[in-house]
Amino acid sequence: MKLVFFLVTSLIYAQITNPLSSFSPKPVEPIWQTHPLGNGRALVEVTIPIPQGMHLDLNLEVLNLEIGQLPGGAGVENLTWSTPGLREGIPSFTEKAVLSRVIYGLEKAITVEAQVSWQICNEEGLCLLPEQASTQLLVDPGPYIWSEFLLYLLFAFLGGILLNFMPCILPLLSIKALQLNQASGESFSKKLNFSLSYTLGILSAMLLFATLLMVARSFGQMAGWGMHLQNPSFVLASSALLWALALSLWGLYTIPAIGLKSSNQTSLGSFLTGLGAVFVAAPCTAPLLGAAMSFALALPSLVIPVFFSATALGFALPFVLLSLIPQLKAIFPKPGAWMDLFEKILGFVLAGFSLYLLSSLFTFLDASSIALTLAYLFGLSFLIFLMGRLGSLQVPTLQRRLVWGIGFGLVVVGFGFAQQALTLRQNDMTQEVTNSLEDGWQPFSLHALDRARSEGRPVFVDIWAEWCSNCKLNHATVFANKDLIVWMDARSIVRLKGNFTTPNPEIQEWLRANRRVGLPVYAYYPPLTSGPIFLPEVLTVDLVKTTISNLDPKFEPLQ
Repeated sequence: MKLVFFLVTSLIYAQITNPLSSFSPKPVEPIWQTHPLGNGRALVEVTIPIPQGMHLDLNLEVLNLEIGQLPGGAGVENLTWSTPGLREGIPSFTEKAVLSRVIYGLEKAITVEAQVSWQICNEEGLCLLPEQASTQLLVDPGPYIWSEFLLYLLFAFLGGILLNFMPCILPLLSIKALQLNQASGESFSKKLNFSLSYTLGILSAMLLFATLLMVARSFGQMAGWGMHLQNPSFVLASSALLWALALSLWGLYTIPAIGLKSSNQTSLGSFLTGLGAVFVAAPCTAPLLGAAMSFALALPSLVIPVFFSATALGFALPFVLLSLIPQLKAIFPKPGAWMDLFEKILGFVLAGFSLYLLSSLFTFLDASSIALTLAYLFGLSFLIFLMGRLGSLQVPTLQRRLVWGIGFGLVVVGFGFAQQALTLRQNDMTQEVTNSLEDGWQPFSLHALDRARSEGRPVFVDIWAEWCSNCKLNHATVFANKDLIVWMDARSIVRLKGNFTTPNPEIQEWLRANRRVGLPVYAYYPPLTSGPIFLPEVLTVDLVKTTISNLDPKFEPLQ
């Protein structure tokens, strides 16, 4: 009997003195809501009530809102939350925490499963075990907001126009300008035919991108502007094609049926020029275009081609106007001997761009692989030289066809051998590249991002690629500025740099959650906030400083 009395007394005493006994025994019941946002989007929101005297830390390893399986083409944006306070320097919520996610790409109302997880602690720092709750929700995207839809459609069209002025596209468009100049004396119907062929080439390439994007989305994957350059075989083929075009401009050979030179333009040549212009433009993203495509990705898949078509029409418009409006031909000098010299110069520009594309692979290749890929270009040059001499229009038709048939076969075989140099190094190419991470930059990872945000630190994210010319330009003119780095360090900004030259699942997941389809991507997360602010594709030092300062006007560096 004494033993029983002792045990009961001990249990009562332990319960009274146990710090965990101050926790509310009442279970937390999350409050769920959904809101239509229009244009294929819906908001899922959950409120977590926090008992008095308790708090909930912003620990993203525990705190989360997950959405279950969605129909093909739909996706979920990043987790957002209400503004937390600071408790001993740690971001935390009191009274309540509101979490939300946006579902995009919805064609109609659907039922989804949502699950929230959290962990509540008391003032002594003792925490209950993590809790979770789930429910079924009806989410309705609501009607289209046509004013917003048409605004971003205009952005897509204007972005297409601005794409003509991006550095990666200028070499090929210079050839188109020469073709227009040469055709200035042609009849209006012929110039109209050339213009429509050029526009059709651009539209075909853009719709191909849109189709690939739609197919990838239906399988829960991501495809985007320039992502085909992550394939080393495609890069090698593109580099070889540009090199071959340069050899054509240097006069080593000609293909009259295609007409890539200004002196022998054809409708097929105009079509292929438009087609090639889009693929060459892939390393660049024009102002306004990134925002338009980000909006388009929130829409149902079947609407996405509308935005790519608008971009295609904007991209083609300047040269269509130059071709069809006689008054604009005064922009060009009169055709003459200078055009031959200019074609030779453009040949060097195309050759340089060919080597620039190929150099995006050099980071991942050893010396022997680099030598083999360069040897392929050298062999291609010699083979084309022989084809131009032995298969010219002056030789009999049978000989010309035989020479070109054998030559094309050797080009394909040589490409197969050169491609092996890339395949042998494929495992190395899938690793995260951490070169050029000086000046305090850290490799991008979702864990590093979540850790910094859980600590209440501001974060700057830079997603780039070796083949992205705008990325290289910004790195050389903005992020190489030591004053900017010192300024960012003084504000305790965590700087994360992600190399997307080759596929990276974490970067792909982050891009997809933020509906970004092209590079570069620059995002800034202000301290204690949930969503990023995206900066333009082309930066200046003042623009970066001004954007961050406006978002954190009273920000004091963390100690």
